[in-house]
Amino acid sequence: MTSAEPDFDLNIIGGDNITISGEHFPWDLDINNITVNFNDADSTPCTPQSSSSTNFVCLTNSFNEAIDPTVSLGMVIVINNLTVTNSLSLALRNTIKSGVSITPSSVSPVLKQNVTIQLETDFPYTMKREDFTVNATSETNSTYIRYMNVIDVDDANKQLVCKFGGAWSGKFSIKIRHAQFGLIKSTLLLDVSANTTSVDKKTGSIYGGTLLTITG
Repeated sequence: MTSAEPDFDLNIIGGDNITISGEHFPWDLDINNITVNFNDADSTPCTPQSSSSTNFVCLTNSFNEAIDPTVSLGMVIVINNLTVTNSLSLALRNTIKSGVSITPSSVSPVLKQNVTIQLETDFPYTMKREDFTVNATSETNSTYIRYMNVIDVDDANKQLVCKFGGAWSGKFSIKIRHAQFGLIKSTLLLDVSANTTSVDKKTGSIYGGTLLTITG
């Protein structure tokens, strides 16, 4: 191994693609086994994504948020049960930024609606619509993901306005990524459901023909 890019300012909550350069890396991840771990107390993994003879890319998992971000981390790479002898030193970013709220927190399964996501007011970048990607992932089926179009931003108030296009009913976790900052911590949930609050008539003819007004 000769270098890693990036090798500093890694996001503590993960989501960074690191390109590791060197030589004699395996081409095919399907028939070769590469494991990459940092030497923190949890041996946080970096999941291999692609490989060629001179470089490979791995995606960082989330670190323990209690980790000391001022301490440099080594990276241990094992290829087909052989440990790469030299190591690389990488550094973490010392800040985490979060999504604070989502409004409304409940939306229709069938209607397109705008939702507003509030970030921390000290988010360190000037907000541009094209820098953000947002998606909603089902809490019960992680493969069911609804991508949300960021249609507007308010830099003064650190808000995103996204278009939600409907989904199966259920709870969806909101994932937010910024082009420079990377992943933004989010525990936000969007409730996708249809609710009935009242029906104007409780009785009707057995032969049908009763007009009902359902409110919800």
